[in-house]
Amino acid sequence: MGSHFFGLLKCDKVSTIDDARLVRLETMGHVDSRHLIDMLQPGSGYCTVASAWISAMDYSEMIDRPHLITSAQCFRTKEGLHLTFSSDSVGIWHSLRWSQFIRDPDWQSAMLDGCRRLCALFAAEDAIVTHDGSPIRRTHLQGDCFDEAVGIGLREEGKVATISELYTVIDEKALTWDSRGFWQFPRGREGK
Repeated sequence: MGSHFFGLLKCDKVSTIDDARLVRLETMGHVDSRHLIDMLQPGSGYCTVASAWISAMDYSEMIDRPHLITSAQCFRTKEGLHLTFSSDSVGIWHSLRWSQFIRDPDWQSAMLDGCRRLCALFAAEDAIVTHDGSPIRRTHLQGDCFDEAVGIGLREEGKVATISELYTVIDEKALTWDSRGFWQFPRGREGK
């Protein structure tokens, strides 16, 4: 599977570019996750980057700070977390391979720490973790609210009780596997 990490936070709408939470994140440029920064070292396959507003179409074209928040742009943190905003949610995309996230406890812990810090910053009521090929991400990028996105995810892929249930071996000899569904993120504990 060629998927990457994706999370979705349910929170009050970040409706203006001057929202205090967004300004704070822009000023810091990162989510202040020491664990995540430690994982992004040379040799890991991932590294820290400059924080910036970028195009949400290809995640590479840097753009000027927008006047209005739409799904056409996202904010990239130093940790490489790409944040997109919709009516009541914040999407979190990272280039970390989904297979690495669901099979490596160190990466799980680091990414969940980054999500936990974003939950605190945006006062998130709820959060889920899935892959970027999920119907949840597609729905979020269309501007739909958190409950609509998760509802579509429930109908099309379902919810799992643990992260380990996101990894299903199809054929051990052929090394084939699949990942469907989403995991609801319990912010107060690791919840693995």
